[in-house]
Amino acid sequence: MIKKNIIKIVAISILLLFLISGFSGVLFSVSSAKNVNLNKDEYQLSQIKVNLPINNSVSIGPFNGKISVMITFKLRNERGLQKYLSELQNPKSDIFHKYMNRTEFTKIFGPTDSFYNRVVNYFSQFKSINIETFQDHISIIITGTASNISEIMNAKFSTFRKNAEIFYSIIENPSLPVWISNNVSFISGLNNFTKPSIDLHSKLFNDLNSVNRVPNGYPSPILNGNTQEIYGSDLQVAYDEQTLFNITYPVNEVVATILWSGQYVGPNITTPYGTLNNGTLLGPFDPSDIYAYYNSTLPSWEPHSTVIPVPINGAPKPSPLASYDTSGAVEENTLDLEMVGSTAPGSTIFNVYGPNATNENTDQALAFILNPNSSYSQLNNVKVISNSWGSPEYNDTAWYEYLQEAQARGITVLASSGDSGDNPNSSKYTQSIYPNDWVEFPSAMAFNYFGVTAVGGTTLTLNSTFHIENQIAWYISSNDTSNGGPAGSTGGISQVFPEPFWQYNSMANDVLNGAGRGVPDIAAIANNTIVYITVDGTSYYANQYSFWGTSVASPVEAGIIAEIDAVLSLNNQSTLGYLNP
Repeated sequence: MIKKNIIKIVAISILLLFLISGFSGVLFSVSSAKNVNLNKDEYQLSQIKVNLPINNSVSIGPFNGKISVMITFKLRNERGLQKYLSELQNPKSDIFHKYMNRTEFTKIFGPTDSFYNRVVNYFSQFKSINIETFQDHISIIITGTASNISEIMNAKFSTFRKNAEIFYSIIENPSLPVWISNNVSFISGLNNFTKPSIDLHSKLFNDLNSVNRVPNGYPSPILNGNTQEIYGSDLQVAYDEQTLFNITYPVNEVVATILWSGQYVGPNITTPYGTLNNGTLLGPFDPSDIYAYYNSTLPSWEPHSTVIPVPINGAPKPSPLASYDTSGAVEENTLDLEMVGSTAPGSTIFNVYGPNATNENTDQALAFILNPNSSYSQLNNVKVISNSWGSPEYNDTAWYEYLQEAQARGITVLASSGDSGDNPNSSKYTQSIYPNDWVEFPSAMAFNYFGVTAVGGTTLTLNSTFHIENQIAWYISSNDTSNGGPAGSTGGISQVFPEPFWQYNSMANDVLNGAGRGVPDIAAIANNTIVYITVDGTSYYANQYSFWGTSVASPVEAGIIAEIDAVLSLNNQSTLGYLNP
C-alpha cells in the first residue's frame, strides 16, 4: 500500500513537472530579457485598444471625478494551464481534483515577480494616486482623479450623455510603455457606461405575529392566497441536505458574495441613525436583519453563519441606515446572506461589495476575493463564490483569468442566469448589444475546463413534510403585472462564448447545435421566498417580505455546494470546484 502511494505521488510530481517545464518560456523569457534595468527605450509608449462607448453619444463636458482603474496582465504558460485544468477534470488522471494553492498558481502561471515589481515601480512615479497590488500578480489597481489617470494613461476623459444615461469615458485609446502594454490583457474602469443590474423583485405580502414551527423545528411555509411562500431553512429539507448535516455542518466552509452597496435618492431626511442627503451611499445591509432571520427560522440545534462585510473602493460599512436604500441593492445583499446562511448554517460568509454598480467594482471584488489582505485572512479559504447580478454578455478577460485561477484552486463560481423570462418587455431585460441574445454576463462565461455555473430558477411547491411536491420553470406572464411580469428564469444560447464539450456531448446539443454555450446549467428556487428586512426604519420580521429572482437561486445553491464541500473535506476528498463538466 505504501509502495503504491509512493508511486502515485511520484507520478503526480512528474506530471506537474512536465506541465511546468512545458510552459516556462513565453512571458518569462520576455521578462528576463526586458525587465532588468530601465532604459530610454522602455519608456516608448504603445497604444492599447479598449472599448470606447462614445459612439452616438453627446459630450457634455470634461470629467474630473475619482476613477479606479484595474489593469489585468496576461498569464504565463497559457497552454500548460489549459492542460492542467483539463487534467483536473479527468477522473482517469493522477491529478484529478488535485488543486493548487494561490502561491503555486502564481509561481507557475502568474506574471513574474520582476515584471510585476517593475510595473508597481513605474506607477509609483506618479503623484496623488493610490496603488493596490495583488498576491497573484494578475492585476493592479490605480486610483486617483481623472486628471491623474489621464496623465498615467496618456488619454483624457469626458462626460457623455446617451439617451437618458450620463456616464464618463476615456475619449481615446490609452497608451502605456511598450513593456507594459504588450502584457496587458484587459483594463476596466476607463468608463462606467455598462452597468450590471440586480436580479430581484420584492413585495410585502402578509402580517403575522410569529413564525409557525412544526415539530421538526422548521418554519411552515405560508399560504398567501393560492401562493405558497417558503423560508430559506425549509430548503434544507426540500433539497435533502439533512442527510449531509447528519455527517457534518459546514462550520469550516467559506462562501463569498459579490455585489455593491445601497444608495438613498430623494429629498434630504433626518432618521434616528443620521441625516440622509440625495445620493448618499449606504451600507449593503442591516446586520440585525440577517441575524434575526437565522435566529427565527433555523432549527434551534443548528449553528449560525458569521457574516463579514468587505467594502472595497471606499464603500460604506453596514448599518441601520441601510434600510433607507432606494436602489434595491440592500434587498439583494440581505437576501444573499440569508439564503447562504439558510443552506450552509455555520459557514463564514464574506459580503464583498463596491460603492456602486459598475463593472470595475465587480472585477475588483472578484480579484479581492482571490487575493484578500491580512484584515480578511479567512477569505483565503473561500471555496464558493456567488453572484446575484448580471449585465449584457461580453468577454471580460479579467474574469477569464480569475476563473482559471479559481478552478486551479478548487473554487466554485456561481451566477444567477437572469430574470427577463426571455422577454424584451421585461423590466429585467439587460438590453444586449446582440440581437435576440438573452443570456447575461457573468453567468454565460463558461468554457471546457473552467468558468461560471449559471443558476436558473424554478417555482417550488412543498408538501406537508417540506419535500418537493411540484417544481416547474419559474415564469410570470406579461399579464401578471402585479407580480412584476413579464419575468422569469433567463435562458438561451450565448453569442459570445462557444459551446463547451460537456454540452456538445450531451442532449443539450439537440438544442444548441454548436451555436454557442447554453444557459443555465442548474436551477433552484427563484420565487415566493421569504426574507427578513428593515425598510425605512421598520423591521419586517412578522410582516413578511417575499422575493423572486434567480438571485435567490444562486446563493441557495452556493450554500448547498458549501455543505457538499464540507462532507467531502471530512472524508479527505477534494472540493467540487468547477461543476459544469
